[in-house]
Amino acid sequence: MLRFIHCADLHIDSPFKGMRNTSEEAAGELYEAPFKAFRNAVDLAISEDVDFMIIAGDAFDSKEKSLSARLRFHEQLIRLRDKGIKCFYCCGNHDPLDALAREMKLPDNCIRFSSGEVECFRFEEGDVAADIYGISFGSAAVSENLALKFKRRDLSIPAIAVLHCNVGSTAHEPYAPATLDDLRAAGMDYWALGHVHSHCVLSKAAPAVVYPGCIQGCSPRETGVHGCCLVSIGDDFAADIEFHPLDVIRFMELEVLIDSCDDILDIISTLISALEDSASLSDGRGSVFRVTLVGNSNLDGELRKGGCVDGILKEVRERLAHLRPLIWLDHISLMTAGEYNLEELRKAEDFTSELITIYDTLCADEDIATLLGTELDGVYSRWGASLDSADAVRCRELCREALHMTLSRISGGGGA
Repeated sequence: MLRFIHCADLHIDSPFKGMRNTSEEAAGELYEAPFKAFRNAVDLAISEDVDFMIIAGDAFDSKEKSLSARLRFHEQLIRLRDKGIKCFYCCGNHDPLDALAREMKLPDNCIRFSSGEVECFRFEEGDVAADIYGISFGSAAVSENLALKFKRRDLSIPAIAVLHCNVGSTAHEPYAPATLDDLRAAGMDYWALGHVHSHCVLSKAAPAVVYPGCIQGCSPRETGVHGCCLVSIGDDFAADIEFHPLDVIRFMELEVLIDSCDDILDIISTLISALEDSASLSDGRGSVFRVTLVGNSNLDGELRKGGCVDGILKEVRERLAHLRPLIWLDHISLMTAGEYNLEELRKAEDFTSELITIYDTLCADEDIATLLGTELDGVYSRWGASLDSADAVRCRELCREALHMTLSRISGGGGA
């Protein structure tokens, strides 16, 4: 039985893009998270006594690797070497095999695939054998379909392909784009892929095609569990795939209902209770939250006054700062409304219903980001601020906020 760890997208030294004004303590824990997650992967490899580990690209977040990142990556590879475990590593778009990468010396148990052509290495230990094929990115942006370079040589032992690529995903950069048919044509038994940050099995057999996902979420958008795959291949060359969580910090999105809250202090208490309850489900990991407040409330107008949400955010952070594991509230969005019935207002056939129709039409427009992006950037810049993202999701969110702010004022609950 052949057994190995398949991981990818370690993103050591990740800057955690999208985070808002983290405290020094929270920033420190976030920086350490990818290192600790990789250590967890090595711990798993050692405890399971696997034959080898595969790293399918983007071990580092940037080709300008810090000295700390290089040393700590090297340290974990040495731990594998000391246990007689090999590592097969291909470079991806974040850590291409350029001059800087070649300067980084690796322990002799780690085989890093070259760029240009697919290499094949024979793994043999006792009665276990396999051919491991792979190729690295030679530059940060590879548009060539590298999967077409793979071709199985020996049918008598398992064949494993290692590649950082994009197979059909529209949510990721189309580097080394390939199709499932391209992968099947190479005759492999298992495709160890990297690049897509969520775990997914594109094909279970003939061949198995697997993204393990990143070992640690790299931004608040990368919610949920992250880890690696423990793969076993038997005499029939079929792969048994077990997903194992490795993440140290877990990003979560949470809706908190506030329609029963009487004042802002009540909202703060409700919010803290919801965060603590959700964090308790993360199996001892740190938690980073983006929260959406929802519900009909007479506090909607007050919430939408300048500085109110920021004040709540600051207060919640301060009250949770002493807790470990980390609980960090990154952002609060409003999906609240005043104590009015939106559907009834929409049907009223008066000025208010016409106003709602205007907002509905705008939110339904596929080109909303184009329609509003430039104008919103101009408004934000006049305030000395910036719009983080003018994508369609953010523009629709701003439109909904503007609608409910307007309706609250019309209904008398919005304040001056």
